[in-house]
Amino acid sequence: MEALSPTARARRESLFASHAAGGWWLMPPAPDGHCFVEGHDPFSFAAPAVGLMLAFAVARRMLGRAGVAVGRAVRGQGADQVDWSRFGDVSYFTVCHLALSALFVGAIGGEALGWMADTGVLWEYEQPRLSAGLYGYYVIELAFTGESCVHMLLSLAADSSSRDVPMLIHHAATLLVMLAALRAGFVRVGAAVLFIHDATDLPIDATRLCQSLGWTRSLCA
Repeated sequence: MEALSPTARARRESLFASHAAGGWWLMPPAPDGHCFVEGHDPFSFAAPAVGLMLAFAVARRMLGRAGVAVGRAVRGQGADQVDWSRFGDVSYFTVCHLALSALFVGAIGGEALGWMADTGVLWEYEQPRLSAGLYGYYVIELAFTGESCVHMLLSLAADSSSRDVPMLIHHAATLLVMLAALRAGFVRVGAAVLFIHDATDLPIDATRLCQSLGWTRSLCA
């Protein structure tokens, strides 16, 4: 059993009693499976994430239309053979994955280098307050994934034969993991995983864009 000073014991008991240490359905009660981040309130992420979901819904339409315009100009002849609705969706996800990867590097890249130099800090029982960049990045990721889930649910409601079922499952699972990491305090671990997830999706996005345009030779390059 770890020996704690009276001050450290009082601090830990305070953490256990705090909002961050509360239980959650399907998650073990604190302290098992939790880390404790100073000043961390999981539900403080909800309001800004919901607001940004609306922004992502608008961005989906704008970026989708812009992607289709560029795709039509590039495709030239045979444009009527392309599924432009699908191409617009892929264009949106490509831009978002690129932007989110760049955001991670720009906002918390220096901080993340410290995590990679000493990965033990990701699993420490007590962790320092989240930086503004890390908080903002996680909120934006929550909004992006949440809006994707809602959009695909609406797509399925409108057309039960929609091809969005596999991606809906994918995004719903991602959102569940993000929320679990947020609730248990492992925000730094969650952010690192999300960056890898977005960055590794970029080659897949490029492949889907080429496939949509019928550039089969590019897929073999």
